[in-house]
Amino acid sequence: MAQYVKVDVGLLETTATRLGQVANELTASRSAADHDAQVVANSDLAGALGDFSDNWRIRREDLIQAVTGAQKFVAGAATAYRQLDNSMAEALSIPEGGK
Repeated sequence: MAQYVKVDVGLLETTATRLGQVANELTASRSAADHDAQVVANSDLAGALGDFSDNWRIRREDLIQAVTGAQKFVAGAATAYRQLDNSMAEALSIPEGGK
């Protein structure tokens, strides 16, 4: 059985930042199929591109929610571990002038 838990809080913070960046990129991205469907002469192809664009928009929104949830979870874990570490360090510190 492990004697202690070791957590790389900096890595958790970096991961939370990167997950936030992924969510931002997904939010900012738009499907090229939105525009392409308008310029395609074949109506069947234009319809297929439109369907793809609609499906991608829905799935992208689902993905954004999942990534944002993961980002909040990881950021919360990093904050909790940092606070725990600070509390433990404070509890173990020797007061000035004392032993």
